[in-house]
Amino acid sequence: MKKRSNYHSDSTSVQISPSPETLQSRTILQPRRRIQSAHTAATGSHCPQTGVWASATGVRRPIFEGEIMPPLSNRTARWTLYKAGLPSRALC
Repeated sequence: MKKRSNYHSDSTSVQISPSPETLQSRTILQPRRRIQSAHTAATGSHCPQTGVWASATGVRRPIFEGEIMPPLSNRTARWTLYKAGLPSRALC
């Protein structure tokens, strides 16, 4: 059986083409992007929406749109929108 060459040439340039086996074995990795949703925000970012925000530890705070998302116990936190709109006393 004759081995297939990976080199193809024309009159102006030489091009290298991967074999079909190489193409099948490659895994294409996409860079991981952090998605900023209107329903989540991290400490230090601007609040995307007015409402009551909750941390993973269950702490709830009213935060208004445009405010800086606060830290918890001097540590960064991921906040999730618990209830949109103006907060009421029962939720705080």
